[in-house]
Amino acid sequence: MRRGALAVVASVSVLFSGVAVASVLASAANRPSSSGPPSGRAHVSDAEAGIHGGPIDRFHGSACSLTKVSGLQGNWTHGDYVSTVAVTGDATMIVEAAHSDCGKPMVSVIHESHHGLLKTEKNESRPAPGS
Repeated sequence: MRRGALAVVASVSVLFSGVAVASVLASAANRPSSSGPPSGRAHVSDAEAGIHGGPIDRFHGSACSLTKVSGLQGNWTHGDYVSTVAVTGDATMIVEAAHSDCGKPMVSVIHESHHGLLKTEKNESRPAPGS
């Protein structure tokens, strides 16, 4: 009798776990992926999604002067900028371009500059050793 009851309980458990797995898989198939558009934008049109560099705002400031950026098309990226500078073959300029903010997403440029300001302020607020 106990073996029969145990078999029924085990069968019901397997049945319920199978149903649970099926419902999780079904809901995952209907949910949009997390690799969709950036969280700051409510909707990205199909036309924007196909643009090189995507719909992300990028730094294209006057500091990007190591090469003629007018030759770069659309929403050019940091890699585009560095690659264009690399054509010159000047190793010093390539390193400078690689360390620049040119073509990087504005979010990272703002974050880096804010972080740099915080580090500077922290260092300035410390008294000099021995004073």
